[in-house]
This record gives sequence, structure tokens and C-alpha cells, in this order.
Amino acid sequence: MKKTLLALLSIFLLTPTFATTIQIQNPEQTKALPQYFRDVSAKSKLNIAIDSAISRGILEKGSFFRPDSEVPAVMFLDVLLRDAGIESKSRRAPQGGGEFSDILNEAVAQGFIDEKVAKNLKFDTPLTKLRVLKAIIKSKKLLPPRYVSKKFRGIFPNANLVKAKDLPYLETAVASGIISEAELKFLRPNDLATRREFITWIYNYNDHGTRKIRLETDPVFQRNQRAFRYNSGLKPRFSIERRNAQLKKIREKQKSSPRSGTQREKKGQLTIKPLQKTENLIRRSVRNPFPGKDVIDEIYDEIVENYRFADDLTPEKKQEMQDRAFSALVQAVGDKYSVYIPPKKSAKYLNSLEGKFEGIGAYVEMVDGKFTIIAPIKGSPAEEAGLQAQDIVTKVDGKDVEGMAIGEIVDLIMGPAGTKVDLEISRRAPQGGGDSQKLNFTITRAKITEPAVVLKWEKGVPIIEIHQFNNDTIKLLNEILPEILAKKPRGLVLDLRNNPGGLLSSAIDVGSLFLKKDDVIFYTQDRVSTTPFVVEKDGILQNFKNIVVLQNRGTASASEILISALQDYGKVKIVGETSLGKGTAQNVHDLKNGGLLKLTVAKWLTPKKRWINEKGITPDVKVDNPTPEERRRKIDKQLDAAIREVLY
Repeated sequence: MKKTLLALLSIFLLTPTFATTIQIQNPEQTKALPQYFRDVSAKSKLNIAIDSAISRGILEKGSFFRPDSEVPAVMFLDVLLRDAGIESKSRRAPQGGGEFSDILNEAVAQGFIDEKVAKNLKFDTPLTKLRVLKAIIKSKKLLPPRYVSKKFRGIFPNANLVKAKDLPYLETAVASGIISEAELKFLRPNDLATRREFITWIYNYNDHGTRKIRLETDPVFQRNQRAFRYNSGLKPRFSIERRNAQLKKIREKQKSSPRSGTQREKKGQLTIKPLQKTENLIRRSVRNPFPGKDVIDEIYDEIVENYRFADDLTPEKKQEMQDRAFSALVQAVGDKYSVYIPPKKSAKYLNSLEGKFEGIGAYVEMVDGKFTIIAPIKGSPAEEAGLQAQDIVTKVDGKDVEGMAIGEIVDLIMGPAGTKVDLEISRRAPQGGGDSQKLNFTITRAKITEPAVVLKWEKGVPIIEIHQFNNDTIKLLNEILPEILAKKPRGLVLDLRNNPGGLLSSAIDVGSLFLKKDDVIFYTQDRVSTTPFVVEKDGILQNFKNIVVLQNRGTASASEILISALQDYGKVKIVGETSLGKGTAQNVHDLKNGGLLKLTVAKWLTPKKRWINEKGITPDVKVDNPTPEERRRKIDKQLDAAIREVLY
């Protein structure tokens, strides 16, 4: 992912009123049509899509359509099944009736939505734009590519806000005509879809869509796709041997062509390389080739050819040599948050971002080459044992981990729930203190599942714990805010202790609750420009008084964005310790070998253009973290101090 996080996020707020539009292919469609709903004019372009849906029997006319309201699950899935020609109980289920379970079961059976998603769907659950687009694509029996094209990344600046596995669906939506390239530039996939959008997208495909799934040509992949695109979502069983044979023929043809090889690369076109998958990964030409590649090749060749103990050079050892070379290259940049993650560790790394795993329960980073606890997860074995932010792990089960890669150390620490692991850590002395302490912990691993938001009440004060900024955070907050506001409390406590950050888009959404329209939440600054991110509409809590924020050394990144914004606007009083001070943002780039490169691509500034990197946010009321003994006795001096600030 080559776009910077700055570019990926900035597009959100440039034109917030950008609307989904009907792509009219035939001028005859603009002739006068009946007005099916009172709130959709007969002259509206949306009425073209509605007319098409009603004439095809997938939508029933009524009093009001409410085009800009969120589309509930029952309405969307019923229309989608009708559009696919599925005859079932769902066809007889009245919208708003009691047959939602039949509709849902049929949608799952047809593969339009996943079972895991279905478990959380209720009759009136609104759906995100990404979920709606994926369901439409599946209903049309389109098989998205495994990786997205260069052109797609060039026109979709928000790629970092979507999981890598979902990006191909968005490219397919554009390539097949469901949405336009212009819409893509302003698409917020994790926002809730409206009725206008879903009926327009279905119309666009039915009227002039294609079965194209990429914006760039990949001959082998498209040949695969043509062979398997009607398999209703089944994975292709295209043999690796046959694919590689075809790749060989393509390369031989390219070599014999006067416009092959280097000349193609100069024109910015891409070469196809064999992969260990049935699909092919297309990437741009490297603009800055490594100047020491020949020396690396020479060293590696010399080792393989002449190393005395050749039997030690197993395939695993050779892979380790490569991974360590790549890791050293990134480490030499000198940025504490940039790191190379080898292929066999990349899946675990991505899974850990979901918040579910088995281990001790702590966020970690390689900081200055040292395996550092960024924050123990709330209620985890790590927190209960007494691990703290900024602790440096020096030994795992007696094994010295200095010089080891982050993935290797994580593998040593993680393990089945119920097993134990011994850690030796180095804890820096409090500010102004002496040498670091050496401490030992024996921690029992557990299954870790961390909720994004938790609401508690103490002494009539609501305490909102935000543990991470993910796609669900704003939804969960919106669910609990009516309960809080209904009780008219004297204030509230926002507990961001040990919150290591997450999605910047989530921090924007949460910050928008407290600010008014056009307020700047933060600025991002890459190598080229500085861009402000502003609030799109007045927040529900913009006039709420007496807000106290709790923070500690484990409060970092997106958490600091939120706190510093509220601080600059004079909205909060801060209690606790100085925060971590992480003022940079990273991209995670998937590499050709299956590994990942996490690279710092931008820094962010507060609304007053302060850069808190390495400094952190200073609290108004300083209170140290609870000691291990206080935790055992369930004494929380920081929380007590925050509640006092609210009440007195």
C-alpha cells in the first residue's frame, strides 16, 4: 500500500456531501416516469433506479422511500434475494414482517453473507457500504481477484482503512460498473449504506454492468476468472503447474517481442511473477532499486556454494537468512516504529489486529531494537500480573531475546490458554530515578478478547472505557450515549489508559462526537503537504460539560489524537500520567514474498499544530499508575481522582 496514511484519510472530509448517482447510459431513461414514492420526485435520477427495481419485481412501491435513511438488513437482503431470482419464503416475507429469519437463512445459504456476519444481524440492523457492496458482488457471482491492481490503488485513497482481504471487492465493484471511479474516490466503506445507495448500485449493475473484476489486465488471472466466474463463489481449482506453464509461455512471448522486458518496465507496466497461490499479484515497477543488490547476491551465492557446513543450510535456514537481511534493512532506517514482518509471521500479525488470540494480552512494539510492552490489555493476564507500559522484555522462559525479531519473541510468549510463560523484564526507573529494575513474572496465558468500548457507572458518574479504535468503536459509543444523556450526569470520565490506538478514521469519528462542524481534529503531514481533518457535523456531546480523560504511559497514537484535540479546544481535564508520545502514523504494505512492511509514512499534529512525538501529553492532575499490590486490592487511585474532578 503505497499511498500515505495522510492521503488515505484526507479524502474523507474534502467533499462530505458527495452523493451516489445514477450512471445513465441511455437518454431514453430520462423520460418522465411515474412517481412511486412521495419523497422521490418523478424527475429525480434516483427514480430511474426505483422504476427499474419495481418493474423487475424486486421492490414494492409505497408512501415513502426515505432515500437517505440507513438501509435495514431485512430490506436489503429481501431485495437482493429477489434480484437474484431466489424463490423462497423470503419472497413472501413482508418488509417489517416476522419472516426475517427465513430471509437471513436464505442469504447465508446462497453465500451472499457470511455466517459470522449473520449471527450479529437483527431485523433492523443497518449495514455498512462495504458489506452491501460485497453482498451485491457475491449475488452477481463475481469472483474478486486476490490482490488489487496498481490503478485501483491510485484512485482509491482510503485503502488503509479497509482490511486487505476486502480491497478486491471494492475494485470489483468499480470494474464491474456497480460504482464509478468518481464515487470510489469519496467512498467511506465503513459508513452505513443508505437506501439510495443500495438501490442505485443494484441498478447500475443490472443496467450496464460487466463481469470485469480488475481495472488492469492480467491475462492469466482473467483466463482463470472466465473459467470459474460462474461457480458462485467457489475457489478456483486451477493447478499451479498449469498456471506456471502458461506464465512461462507469456514470458517467452514477451522476450521475443520488441516491447518486452526493460522497455515495458520503463512504460510503467508490470511483469507477472509466479506465486504460491492460484491468483497472481500485480505490482508496480520498483522506482528505487536497492543499490547493493549485486553484493547481496554475491554474499548469498558464496555462502550457498562454499560454506563448510552445507548441511546446516536447510530451506528454513535460507529463509531465515533472507528474513534477517530484510529486517536489518528496515531497522537501519532508524525509525522505532518501522519493522519488517516475515511471511510466516504476517498472518499472526494481521490476526492480532482483530483483537482475538491466545497469550498474555499485551500490545508490543520493537522500540529502539528492544521488545517493548506498549500497553497491557485491560483485564488480561499481563495486566493482572503487573506488566506496565514501557516494560522491556529481556528473557522469555530463560532465553535471552536480545537481537531476535519481533515475530520470534511473540512466538515464544504466545501459546495455548492455561499454559505458563516466564518473563524477565527491564523497567525504567520513575523520572529522576536511578537505574532500571530487573523484574521476573510468571504469567498464565489465556484467550484474549477485548471489547472496544465498556460503560461503567460509579457514584452516578459514567466511565466510558475505550480500549481500542476499530470499526465498531463509534457504533458502540452511539449505542451507550442515549443511556448516559438520559440520566443527565454531572459529567463523564473517558478512560483511555493502555489504549495503544488503532484506526485514525475511528479516532476522527469519536472526536467528532465532542466537537462542532468544521473544527479541526488533527493535521497530518507527509513528505509533501500538511492536511487538516475536520468535523463533518455538530457532535452530540459538543455542549457536554465536565469531561475528564484518564491516560497513562500506555495511551498512544489515535488515543493521543483524540485527547490532544479535546485539550486544544478546552473540552477536558486530563488525569493520570504523561502519555506515550507517538506522533507518527504507519502503513502496512504487503510484500511479494508474503511478508509485511510496517513503515512510518506521516506525522500528525494537534489542532494547534503541536507535535507531541516523544513528549506525550502532560496531564492536568498527575496520578501514578496503580502498583501491582493496589491492583490486587482493586485500588485505582487514577479513577478515584477522575471521579473527584467530575463531582467536585
